[in-house]
Amino acid sequence: MSKESKSNAQSQEGKPPIPPPPLMSPGPINAPAAAPPPPPEEKEKKKRNPLLDHWSVTLSEPGPHDDPERIKVRLEGEIQGHPNPRFTDGEVIQSSELIALDVTQKTAKTKHTTYDLGEVDPTFLEYVESIGKKLEDYNFSYEENLRKKPRSL
Repeated sequence: MSKESKSNAQSQEGKPPIPPPPLMSPGPINAPAAAPPPPPEEKEKKKRNPLLDHWSVTLSEPGPHDDPERIKVRLEGEIQGHPNPRFTDGEVIQSSELIALDVTQKTAKTKHTTYDLGEVDPTFLEYVESIGKKLEDYNFSYEENLRKKPRSL
C-alpha cells in the first residue's frame, strides 16, 4: 500500500462515516412557487351519457337462438354523443335490449350503455295516449333480477 492510502485507511478506522452533502435546490432560495396545475376540462369533470332524442319504445322478435316466447324491449331514436364511433350524431338507431327504463328521470339502460332521454317521438306519444296509457306506465327495471346470483343446489 502507498503511504497516502495507508494513512486514509487508518484515519477512517474508529470514526463515524462522513454524511453525504445536502441536496442542492434547483434554483434560487426565494424563487416563486410553481403555478398550480390547470383545472380539468369540463368534459373530464362529468362524463355525459349519449342522448337519445325523438325516442320510442320498440319490441323485437326473438332471434334464432332466443326463447321463442321472449320479446325484447328496445328504444329507437336519434343518437347524439355515443362513445362508439360507428354511431354518428343524428343517426336513427335501435338500442340493444333494455334492462331499465325510467321516463320520469329520463334515463334508459342497456347492458353496456346508459342513455339520457330527450324528447319523445310525437307519434309514439300519440299511440300511448290512444291506448289510455301514460309514458310512466312504461317504467321498468330488470336490474334487480340481473344482480341476483342463482342459488346452488
